[in-house]
Amino acid sequence: MARKSTQRRGYTVVELMMALAIFSIGVTGLVATQVVTARSNLHAKDLAVATQFARSWQERLAMDSGLWGGPSGWALSNTTWLKVVDTNQNATWILPASDGTFGPAAGSRGEEVTLAKAYFCTHIRLTKLVNRLGSGLVRSEVRVFWPKGPVAWSDGDAYCDVAADIDDLGAATDSFHFVYTATSIRETPKF
Repeated sequence: MARKSTQRRGYTVVELMMALAIFSIGVTGLVATQVVTARSNLHAKDLAVATQFARSWQERLAMDSGLWGGPSGWALSNTTWLKVVDTNQNATWILPASDGTFGPAAGSRGEEVTLAKAYFCTHIRLTKLVNRLGSGLVRSEVRVFWPKGPVAWSDGDAYCDVAADIDDLGAATDSFHFVYTATSIRETPKF
């Protein structure tokens, strides 16, 4: 009687190497996708925080106008930030002063910080449009910016308070992301 031989066939080393190569390519694609997704999420978070910070500044400036005009006829010099339009800083970008509760610098989560610890910085430009008693109007522009790329900025003073270069900073799109907002602020009417 003849014996039937049963042969088992296994995988060869070449087949295993090919399978590992295909698996590695797939895993590399997934890891690359995760990296891109993480960076996109971080940028989206930064953009949302910067936009909210810019809106907060516009609201503060609008609230500041409550100290201008009104039934008492308060002068523009009575305000915290709007008074710069009556100086040589009219229509130029400035680093706004802190009023003790709200300032030009924020941390990476939008929390209030000193300039030295800033991640987000704010500049404002106020331009007097109408200068009639009782119906004054100021254009308010707010620029919030933060560093671009993986560069770790250890000193916010280095890019927030760039006194001579504040006007030229808007062209620095290779180093910073920017959010701009603009509105008009009206003098409080007398009623």
